[in-house]
Amino acid sequence: MWLIFQKTLDSPQRSDLIHQSSRDTPPKDTDVRESENTDAIPSAKPLPLHMLLTKPVMISISNYAMLALLDMSAMVLIPLVWSTPVNMGGLNLSPASIGLWLSAYGCLNGVLQFALFPRVVGRLGPGRVVLVSIVAYVIIYTMFSFENLAARHATSAHGSGTNAAVWLFVILQLASICITDMGFSEFLEKKTVSHVSD
Repeated sequence: MWLIFQKTLDSPQRSDLIHQSSRDTPPKDTDVRESENTDAIPSAKPLPLHMLLTKPVMISISNYAMLALLDMSAMVLIPLVWSTPVNMGGLNLSPASIGLWLSAYGCLNGVLQFALFPRVVGRLGPGRVVLVSIVAYVIIYTMFSFENLAARHATSAHGSGTNAAVWLFVILQLASICITDMGFSEFLEKKTVSHVSD
């Protein structure tokens, strides 16, 4: 985060912040004389950090931190719960099976982000996409309980810990993670460039 702020200090928008902050304070006579002498060139002194920590910036950082916390927790719990024995609340999947499911998720996630994300954010808007991303974590975390219940039922009925219901819950959980990843994405609008003919 510190590196991002440092990069922000060096950005071209810095001069806009300098001019905006100078508008907030009344000019002194010495400031007027100095600005006439320097031809309104912004100083090379970096802005203080408190000028960057505005309300929109803090809201954006808080949303991103919440998404990152929920995402890291989910991605840690998935292989842990899936490898845990059924009688202890897991699915008792082998490492190879977990790896195959997570690699399938990675492929599905890449396709969905490429194909659906621009349409989704164009229809819902960036704010609602972040809200839907956070709400989708409810599905992800509740699927652990449903997966285990289906695995317990399959174990008592067939002696095997997996059935179609378990795989359905696993697919729903991984598809929900694909939805949550849209909250991290950035939508770049197409800008029309006007070409001046000679």
